Amino acid sequence: MAGLLLTESDSPSTERARYVYPTSAVHDIRSSCEKRLKPTTCDCVVAAFESTMPFATYQQFAREGVTQETRDVVHSFQLKSANCPR
Repeated sequence: MAGLLLTESDSPSTERARYVYPTSAVHDIRSSCEKRLKPTTCDCVVAAFESTMPFATYQQFAREGVTQETRDVVHSFQLKSANCPR
């Protein structure tokens, strides 16, 4: 299942792309995240995934780690999630 593109904008002040993840995937990300971090941080991490990474890329990243194909998207996620509260 691929992520669904909701919005796209060239404005630097808005999200460039936003993807919808299946509820089960969001639950899995939150469950894993909340074992180590605060719920508000995990909300931010989920939002970082949804704003930077199509769901199919997330699935590939979860299976294989960072690959040549996913490197740029994973880097975008890392930059976005670096702003999440700790």
